[in-house]
Amino acid sequence: LLEVPENVSNEQAVFTEPLAAAYGILEQVEVHPETKVAVIGDGKLGILCAQAMTLASRNTFLIGKHQDKMKVAEAKGVEGVLLQDAPKLNRTFDVVIEASGSESGFATALDLLKPRGKLVLKSTFQGKTNLEMWRVVVDEITIVGSRCGRFAPALELLRDGKVDVDSFISEEFDLNDGVAAVGLRVVDPAGRGGGRSRLGAGVDVPVPLGPGEGVRLAPGGGETATRCPGGCPAAGARWWPATRAASERLSARRRRAQSRRDRVGRTN
Repeated sequence: LLEVPENVSNEQAVFTEPLAAAYGILEQVEVHPETKVAVIGDGKLGILCAQAMTLASRNTFLIGKHQDKMKVAEAKGVEGVLLQDAPKLNRTFDVVIEASGSESGFATALDLLKPRGKLVLKSTFQGKTNLEMWRVVVDEITIVGSRCGRFAPALELLRDGKVDVDSFISEEFDLNDGVAAVGLRVVDPAGRGGGRSRLGAGVDVPVPLGPGEGVRLAPGGGETATRCPGGCPAAGARWWPATRAASERLSARRRRAQSRRDRVGRTN
């Protein structure tokens, strides 16, 4: 049982496990200030891995598809590189951490590694994968499987403010509004409407928007979710009106989340 430091909020503490998994790489692979490290994947785990590597290396790169996501790591001294530009860096890295969650990330990692480099695998793929193992043999690549890490060092990093996890939180919801939180993602990650749903057609998701507004999920296998002022007349569509109270709660949570991001920005 580990005690969460007093200056670590509950919101920050929930990132202890993935941060521990990211920081644990430094206990498996030697990384020095001059070691050139690349992290593939700009999801939360990839960004945490990149931040963790900057604590040991002055040459840490994050390879991803989303410039806006990589900004979180760039604020901590990581150099962000779009995937399309990654070939310019082929065969230049001592260590590559594959955290993309995609089978193609393995090939990209081998492209980036120097001969006798070290490949740290974080991704787990469903089903069988087609890997060019001959490249591992020819270039004498060391493969390290990496899964979990120790919580105590991760809590210390959070306590000392050495990593940014606050930027991962875009909205806050009460537990009673959990289903509505999923619904917000259906409408749009930024809360502006017109986004796309991955929940499938006909999923019953109440979504708090503005007073008098609701959401319609396209029937019959479609994925598009749209805002419907006053109601959705389309046949077969499902619509839930938003209440003023739910809308006000959502606005308050957005203000708190923005305030937290502003505090992080001032700290950085």
